[in-house]
Amino acid sequence: MQFKNFIIISIFVGLSAFALGNRIMGKNSVFAPENFVKKAGEVADDLMEAKRIAAKNMKIRNPKSKNIYMKI
Repeated sequence: MQFKNFIIISIFVGLSAFALGNRIMGKNSVFAPENFVKKAGEVADDLMEAKRIAAKNMKIRNPKSKNIYMKI
């Protein structure tokens, strides 16, 4: 019972400290929107990476399958 209360209290204190720290830091916060603005070069790199992954996962099928037999 004491161990359960200790865990609950430590989680509450940790989350409170995290919220207070973000509130105090303001714009210097890790989660500030300014930190997520991408430059033009980064956007292009992300697009190239997405295209590379899509091309790797694409399965190209041969339309002239050898398993199709024509009826005579």
